[in-house]
Amino acid sequence: MATLWAQTVTFDSIEIGDRLPVIIKWETAETIERYNGILLSQDPDASDDAEISETLDPRMLDDYVKESLLKGFPSSSIENPASQIDIKILEEIEAEDILSIEGIVTGKSIEDSISIVDCSVVIERQDKTVVANASARLALDS
Repeated sequence: MATLWAQTVTFDSIEIGDRLPVIIKWETAETIERYNGILLSQDPDASDDAEISETLDPRMLDDYVKESLLKGFPSSSIENPASQIDIKILEEIEAEDILSIEGIVTGKSIEDSISIVDCSVVIERQDKTVVANASARLALDS
């Protein structure tokens, strides 16, 4: 099957089984500290002396899934109010983990005149352990 590219994809060109471009992330102690520090600084409920975790904050995986989807679909489809993304975290991510984010189109339909594409995204580490699964239901502009 084909690889989707956000700049050229249309609802008519999408086929079940099409793949999203693969994204690779290498997490180091520094990247984890930076990401977690950013998220902690944005948390209004965090105390001033809160410690930064040594494992990647699971909320960062939301961004990784969205990044994967943005490689294959226009941003308007991810931001569409009719679109939804659900992520199930299975494992913690630690320093020196190398993550592969891969997605595939699992469905395509028209519902109430809205073009819908369903995708499955898997995040796994270098030893093939799945750390998260995501499902995305994207509403494409016609």
